[in-house]
Amino acid sequence: MGTPTKEVTALVRIDQIAESNLMQAAGGKMSRALAIADAMQELRQLVTQQMLERVKFLQGTDLGFRTDRDDKGDKGGYPFETLRDVLIEAAVRGYSPAGNEFNIIAGRFYATKNGLERKVREFPGLTDLRLVEGVPQKMSDGALVEYHADWKLNGRPDEIRCCQNGASDTRIACRVNAGMGIDAILGKAKRKMLTRIYSRLTGSLQSPGESEQDDERPNIVQGTDVLTKAKAEIDQSDSLQGVLDCVVWAHDMLSEAGNAELEAYANEARERIRAARGTRSND
Repeated sequence: MGTPTKEVTALVRIDQIAESNLMQAAGGKMSRALAIADAMQELRQLVTQQMLERVKFLQGTDLGFRTDRDDKGDKGGYPFETLRDVLIEAAVRGYSPAGNEFNIIAGRFYATKNGLERKVREFPGLTDLRLVEGVPQKMSDGALVEYHADWKLNGRPDEIRCCQNGASDTRIACRVNAGMGIDAILGKAKRKMLTRIYSRLTGSLQSPGESEQDDERPNIVQGTDVLTKAKAEIDQSDSLQGVLDCVVWAHDMLSEAGNAELEAYANEARERIRAARGTRSND
């Protein structure tokens, strides 16, 4: 059975929006923001429940996209509302739901190494991209990786060097999880280098969604004890500074998803503290 004409038309329009690269569109900041807002509104109308039913089969696969809920069996995966919102963001940013170009972590979009590399290599006018990585130097809490990239843009050579040179050290820092091998560390370093290249090419610091998760199989269950302790300390804090201190203390020991969960918890605590102050000021 063929795809209905109405759906074909919608899919063509979705592809057009994805290929228009709105995040780096020409024009002022306000005009670009309005164009993105219009595109998101249009995509919400175009992406139907029937489409999401089919896209859901790509969730948790290397042919589609990975999430931090892939190991939860039939009850795992994200609900349709989250899938829709992430797919819309991916379309606006120009990423595909096929080929593991993004992950969903803590309900949010994160560009993967695959997606970033495609966007860099397909950037208009870019040729002769060469990536050369060094051997990771493991540290107590991570690793430093020397990296060199060079390319031509419209025939003009350019490069980025991340290396140690005397007192200057611009090597790429990577968080290293338990049992992580050299290939996984190099994969993280490559993603960070691709992010820097893309920022250079676009002249923008717009983040593609930062994550220290592994693209192949994200894992949200990290730093459970740290997260529990930080939440307990936040519960005992009666000042905004105290809440901030807890978040800062836990940051480097938690995964991106753990930090997102802690930040949400801290925001609730901040609101309680502000509300309590307001009540006392009115007494």
